[in-house]
Amino acid sequence: MRSPLPTLPGRDRYYLLDGLRGFAAIAVGLLHYRWTLMPGGYLAVDLFFMLSGFVLARSYQDALTSGLAAAAFLRKRLVRLYPLYLAGTLGGALLAARQFRHSIDPAALQDFAMGFGFNLAMLPNPSAPVLFPFNPASWSLFYELLANAVLALVLVRLSRRRLVLACLVFGAALVTAALIMSHSAAGRAVYSSHVGVVAMGVEWQDWPLALLRTLFSFTVGVTLATLHTRDARKLTNWAALPIAVMIGCFLVQIAFSARIGFDLVFVMLVAPLLLVAGIRLQPGPRLAAICAVLGELSYAFYALHLPILQLFKQLAERTGLSEIPLAPLYLATVLGLSWLATRYYDVPLRRWLIGRLEGKKEFART
Repeated sequence: MRSPLPTLPGRDRYYLLDGLRGFAAIAVGLLHYRWTLMPGGYLAVDLFFMLSGFVLARSYQDALTSGLAAAAFLRKRLVRLYPLYLAGTLGGALLAARQFRHSIDPAALQDFAMGFGFNLAMLPNPSAPVLFPFNPASWSLFYELLANAVLALVLVRLSRRRLVLACLVFGAALVTAALIMSHSAAGRAVYSSHVGVVAMGVEWQDWPLALLRTLFSFTVGVTLATLHTRDARKLTNWAALPIAVMIGCFLVQIAFSARIGFDLVFVMLVAPLLLVAGIRLQPGPRLAAICAVLGELSYAFYALHLPILQLFKQLAERTGLSEIPLAPLYLATVLGLSWLATRYYDVPLRRWLIGRLEGKKEFART
């Protein structure tokens, strides 16, 4: 009997996880568009890391423990991440290059070329405070690759007990670092831009907190993957509740003194519970279809939304329109371009790259 749920080739049927990822990506886009629309949207990144740890552990743990080399695994991850990363970087670079329309300052051109060269290689710019100035959201992709390397080299070889211990160690370190940063000038500067300390990661100076947020959330995802032995999921109308809870948390706007505690509770308690709900619950056909589509577009949305956002900011300035009325058009544009980029650019290019690098038989197994 054919399942009433939509199917996507090569995808595990965790539709609620797709929905969490998709709505979280939209939350990030709204945060960057206007922070009052989604004040806590930066917490979506921690959930992304957690979801990634779970999915990659479920997909690759057996292969990594039975002979798949770490280099081959990381090559697969680069093929997955790079095409859309490249599109976002090129878009941001084209917008940044407009500074040379009227005159070319040699020093500025040299900085531009250096940053562009490093970013093309998916490496942070060593000469600027922001790791990826052409598309700042790419900082999380860089740390994602670091976490992928830790998965291949270390985490897949740990027992469940040691994975739990690693979560506790990373969690304690994250709390300590967040509290220290909350009392620093850098932490208060971050909050002055209307985000909490846990949002840090865009700049070089944020690296301790950024690394710990990545390792903690990613390791929690890996740990839950090893603890999850029963694959059956309960079909229920309550499957929409975790998405609503997540969005509700992102909408909370509170003072700096309470923000650090709220953020840490979300990262260390709420996000893991959302992941567990996504593992155990299955939405009905209609919601599953929405979740599947948004999950499929989530990475493209995240990778492309900032260059598109810059264009909308300029449109608002030139037309004199308020940003709020343009928000639905902004979301529709990013979603539409994400669909086009995924279908006609990302998937074909990845198919070609895998075919070139690993052969058609290997592609059939990915």
